[in-house]
Amino acid sequence: MRDVLGAETPAARLTLAFIADACHATESVARGTTSETDRAIGRREVWLLIQDLLHMTEEDLRTLQEQVARWGDETE
Repeated sequence: MRDVLGAETPAARLTLAFIADACHATESVARGTTSETDRAIGRREVWLLIQDLLHMTEEDLRTLQEQVARWGDETE
């Protein structure tokens, strides 16, 4: 994903701008109903995740992948 969205190309910038708009990156997520607000919050979380991924180091990404691969393996 970083190779695609992190590229300094017009297509990458346009794609990020589209995602930012769809995910309410620069506006309030408050909406008329609770369900609409919850949906907007979820979209904002997607935007924040994308931003995190674009700024992670390779080591950060490997660590995250290892954590995801082990998800659910731990017993309580």
